[in-house]
Amino acid sequence: MRDLYSTTFDNISWKYQLHGIMDKGHLRFFTRKSFERVIKQSELISIDMSRIFSLKGSRMVNFITFGIFKEFLTAQYVFLLEKRRK
Repeated sequence: MRDLYSTTFDNISWKYQLHGIMDKGHLRFFTRKSFERVIKQSELISIDMSRIFSLKGSRMVNFITFGIFKEFLTAQYVFLLEKRRK
């Protein structure tokens, strides 16, 4: 299942333009994996990450299936970041 998710969603690359709603100053879209790459390239470190599940009952489905579908059930990730000490 993880392989299906990886080939379907982890390779999405959002293309940004010089002007308009998809320029770098407006909307930004990330997969969990692409945001973790951005964190590694910045002066930040990830302290914690939590998931916000999309549908009512998603948390229960995640628990019953031992987390197999957690990537599909996650609507949003919340990262707690800290500036890297030099």
